[in-house]
Parts: sequence; structure tokens; C-alpha cells
Amino acid sequence: MLCHAASALDAASAPCDHHTATACIRDNRELVQLICSFGRLGELSAVRACCMSWARERILDPSHPATACLFRTVAAPFSRSFSSAAMELAATPSLVELRIPGTSVGNEALAALGQRAGSLEVLDVSRCEAVGDAGLAWVAWGCPRLKQLDSSLVPRVTDAGVSAVAARCPQLAWLAVRHDPLVGDAACAALATGPCRTGLARLFMSHSGASTAGVCAVAAGCPELEEVSFAGCGSVDDAALAALGRGCPRLRCLDVEHADLVTDTG
Repeated sequence: MLCHAASALDAASAPCDHHTATACIRDNRELVQLICSFGRLGELSAVRACCMSWARERILDPSHPATACLFRTVAAPFSRSFSSAAMELAATPSLVELRIPGTSVGNEALAALGQRAGSLEVLDVSRCEAVGDAGLAWVAWGCPRLKQLDSSLVPRVTDAGVSAVAARCPQLAWLAVRHDPLVGDAACAALATGPCRTGLARLFMSHSGASTAGVCAVAAGCPELEEVSFAGCGSVDDAALAALGRGCPRLRCLDVEHADLVTDTG
């Protein structure tokens, strides 16, 4: 795969030889590699022409297996090449799943995503330190089908960003904001009162700013929760666990490890 992708990149580097490059690309993963490489080099005009040519060829042949998955899934974890420039090409109406943890993308890239990828269902921007509330607000505004979001270890994300998602993404079922210390009780309240409250099944807020008040709000407003983590939350106590026990009958997995106020009673 890597050797074949390298040949595609070599072909794409040839001036005005986009058809040669697209002929070398066999599937969506190699196209993503091509996007990342050109995004790194800044050759957006070249890769845009290459991608458009490749897309046109496949769309003209509806039976081609690549047609259905064209930009449906993009995964470039910890890729230094996946930047805002690469997002300009990856963000399309057909994009359903985007996993780019540990990349350099920021709010500008998520703004492009919100404006162009209205079908997005899964987004992983964990460890993307340049992402903040404004970026999540763009996603919330433009991606109402979002079902799964991971913004763990993103220090610029606060209650405001999570609240925006909670208010505008009614299908949200899975949320992770691990090690986001500025996400706490206000975000919990937004989840408990937003349109996602009846479908939220998995919530991971370990080492966040949540306290017993936030957990009680979630317990009262999100009855479908099945898996919850408030591990390492020093302000969560036995009353929070009692509230989860009363309000979440489907709960099957609870992690409160290193939540120092929780005792055997809870």
C-alpha cells in the first residue's frame, strides 16, 4: 500500500499530469494520503484538480466500489501532514467519519468542516490542541447528524463548546471530553436539557471539571446512559453515584476511579 501510494504521489508531482496520478489511486485511503502530502506541500491547486478528476472518473461509473466511499471516511491520526489545507479538500457533503486526533487542525479547519460536511456523524479531534470552542460551535451549527464526538485532551475546549454541540446535535450518543479541565457542570446541564438528552448513551468526562452537581444533572436528564466515566473528578461524591443509580436504569459501566470523595457507600 505505501509503495503504491508513493508511486501515486510521484505521478501526481508531474506537472499537469493529474490523470496519471488518479489512475494510480486505487481506493479512498490512498486518496487521503495524497491529500495529506499535497496539504503539507501547499500544492492545493494540483491536488484539487487531481481529486476532482479522480472523483469524476468514479462517479461516471456508479458500479465502481470507490464511488460509495468517496470521502465518506477520512482517518489521519497524528499526521503532521493533515492541516487546515488538507481539511479544505476532505470536507465534503459525503463525509461521514473524520478521525484526525493529534493533528494541527484548529478552529479554521473545523469552520470549513461545519460549512461543507453536513452529513458528518463521527468526529475525533482529541489531542488537537489548536481546537477550541469556536471550532466546536461551527461543527454544531453545520453537522446536525453528529453522533459521536471525541475532544479529549483539548485544553481550549470549555463548557461553551460542549454546550453548543449539546444544543444543536440531537443525535449525539457518544461524547468524550477526557482531561478537559474547563468542561464541567455547565456542559453537564446542557447535555441534560438539550435535544440529545434522550439518546446520549456514553459519556466520558474523566479528569474534567465536573462535580456532583453536574453528575446529578446528567442523571436526571439522560436516562438512556449505559456507560459513564467521571474518573479522577475530585468533586464527585457518593451523592452523584446515588443519582446515577436512580436516574439511569440502563447504566452498566461506571468508572469513578480516583474520584477521591467516592466511598464504599456510593
